Amino acid sequence: MLREIAPRTKRVAFLWHLNNPIHEKLFKAVERESTRLSLELREFAVRAPTELGATFPAMRSEGIDALFVPGDAMFSHERHVLVRQTASFRLPAVYGDRLFPDDGGLMSFSVDLVELCQRAASHVYRILRGARAGDLPVEEAVKFDVVINVAAANALGLNIPAELRERAELVVR
Repeated sequence: MLREIAPRTKRVAFLWHLNNPIHEKLFKAVERESTRLSLELREFAVRAPTELGATFPAMRSEGIDALFVPGDAMFSHERHVLVRQTASFRLPAVYGDRLFPDDGGLMSFSVDLVELCQRAASHVYRILRGARAGDLPVEEAVKFDVVINVAAANALGLNIPAELRERAELVVR
């Protein structure tokens, strides 16, 4: 999606919360996809919100063209800071939380939380009806939402391709 909306993107930053064990696996998956797309991926790791501010000058010094911020409770809580910093450093960004575009972030790619909660409720229902939790299948998210903020795209001088706009669940104006 970053390449679609910002075709000149060559170096992408991956913001990694070191206290989130999922981020290591996610980084490896993003790294494989970046290689396939001929993108150079750089990781920027933080442990606490106080470290977020220093990451953006470091990204600038490494010539970062775009940013990927995976879903994370700390990142979501600090989304105002992240969106403001990303805008001030003029970085197109994809966020892993749907809240970001509502607060001025460019776009998000995230699981459909309603669908995920419905699936979890189905598991709880079966367990309450006597099913053993260990006998239930492990399920992964299958539905994802793309949300794009048009104002953020305009502020960055980016054009949203029609194909990307059509895939979006919601376009925030």
